[in-house]
Amino acid sequence: MIQPPDYDESRDVCLSQRSLYGLKQAGNVWNHELNLYYWILDIDFTQLKTYNCYIRRQDKDFTIIFV
Repeated sequence: MIQPPDYDESRDVCLSQRSLYGLKQAGNVWNHELNLYYWILDIDFTQLKTYNCYIRRQDKDFTIIFV
């Protein structure tokens, strides 16, 4: 991250407000976002407790979303 152009305090640290791709916690943040609004559960997905993923079964077909 870089500081805004008018900010001259070079000793201060910038703090990211969001998790960035490639960081260890990025998957956890995505999982939290999916759980926060429950929209993924409204379209018949079930969250697995053993992994951060969601599964939906329809007859013989199934869909898995890995987070």
